Amino acid sequence: MITNPIAILNFAAMFAGLGFDKTVSSDLTAFSLISGVFLGAVSWWFLLSMGVSILRNKITPHLKLVNRVAGVLIISLGCLAF
Repeated sequence: MITNPIAILNFAAMFAGLGFDKTVSSDLTAFSLISGVFLGAVSWWFLLSMGVSILRNKITPHLKLVNRVAGVLIISLGCLAF
């Protein structure tokens, strides 16, 4: 997330749109908000990585099927968006 400029711009737009720039009364409040977003993102990626590492052995035999289903879903969503 730190190296993704789109994510940074999205969060900046969300904070500005929700009025956090006007309601932040101290540096501590701003720091706690930014820390909470950062820790939430890190926690999500940690849990996602742990889940994948746990389920890797169960998914590997069925990887061809998983790839085909994912491909069909991506193509279907692309057709719906078009």
